[in-house]
Amino acid sequence: MSEEKGLDEIIKYIRNNRGCVISTWQKDMARGTPVYYFANGTTIYIMSEGGGKLPNIRKNPNVTVGIYTSQPLFGAQIFGTASILEQDSPNFVEEVQKSGFLRERQFPGERPPFFLKVIKVEAHKIVYWHTKKGSASKIIWNNTLPAGKEKTIYDQLLFLDSIAAKHFYPENISRKAPLIFVHDAFQGSFCFKYFQEYFAHNGWNSYAINLRRHYVSQFSRRDKLPAGKVTGNEGISDYVEDLNFLASQMEGDPIIIGHGMGGLVALKYAESKKTRGVVLLNSLPPKDVFESLSLGKKLKKETIGKEFSSGNLFTFSVDRKKGEKLLFKNRLADKDEMFECCTQLCEESAKAFYESHLGEIEIDKEKINAPIFVTGAETDQRTGAKINSQIAKKYGASACKLFPKIDHNFMLAKDWVKHAETIEKFISSIK
Repeated sequence: MSEEKGLDEIIKYIRNNRGCVISTWQKDMARGTPVYYFANGTTIYIMSEGGGKLPNIRKNPNVTVGIYTSQPLFGAQIFGTASILEQDSPNFVEEVQKSGFLRERQFPGERPPFFLKVIKVEAHKIVYWHTKKGSASKIIWNNTLPAGKEKTIYDQLLFLDSIAAKHFYPENISRKAPLIFVHDAFQGSFCFKYFQEYFAHNGWNSYAINLRRHYVSQFSRRDKLPAGKVTGNEGISDYVEDLNFLASQMEGDPIIIGHGMGGLVALKYAESKKTRGVVLLNSLPPKDVFESLSLGKKLKKETIGKEFSSGNLFTFSVDRKKGEKLLFKNRLADKDEMFECCTQLCEESAKAFYESHLGEIEIDKEKINAPIFVTGAETDQRTGAKINSQIAKKYGASACKLFPKIDHNFMLAKDWVKHAETIEKFISSIK
């Protein structure tokens, strides 16, 4: 890919449209104004007589501009800084000429009518999205990043057989190994959204799988596996099969990053498949770790069934309030972030849940040749046992970084960047 391909597509879309909504803020009031615009590259020009948007901009120059077209569905969100150019501004004529306003509107002379002002919006970040064949794709351009970062990245939702996956990648992929994120029980690719964007800007090609019948994979189907919610027949071996299928679609051996139940899926995959590395994020314990910590005394099948019952024997569920207690015990994420995450939780197969939470998954650590990195809480929030430490010890982890105060879903915490940096430090060291 050429360096400017994605940005060129964004600029072309902006240039070929004229209607937008500029959003401004003042105190507790947001104002969205539909206006006619002109563009020069990533800079938006709006001619205005006046109105409430002008005093808003004078008090708060941070604005967004939304452009939208349909059939097919396209749109751009432009985040930038606005300035107001009066007719007596020293660079007024120069900016008007850059905008193309006089040429397109065919006004005589070198100035617009005396009563018009120019709102100039210089873009810092643009999210350009479109939907083709039912699949959503985005191009994200961020001009605020420091040197060495990929400014243009891509975000695609892929439907592959019985699974769906979120695919983030930069304009220029500079890292050899693809990354695959594997989510915890009840969850989906949404819990890795910040990590994926971060790694894409740092040159990594990553996929976040939605295991069969989880989150948007509920809309994927194949002949023998129709779309829909989990049935209760799904087990960890099925989820390993999903991971294997996704990995088989890409070039090169992946680095698998598993969270919670997804950590067990990652280890089981690495037991029989070649991988460049395994990263465990608050992973659930394999059988040997479960038994060494005597977790069977604390976790009983009957207790689990009662706590997570969805009204039948085959599936479990978690409502929003319970989800917040389990996933964000220390409430280290924004309130809105916790709400959004926990309203997207789906049902989980009782079979997979019992297997992963009652230490039924045996892993032959001697068959895992890839380096392992363990990160998460020093003390597991649900059992009080030091699961992460014990996994690192028993499985000979190459590195282990644990934190005294951390939520289970620390990927969505306010300080998620430090955790992403910790992971990248390890995976960058893999030869």
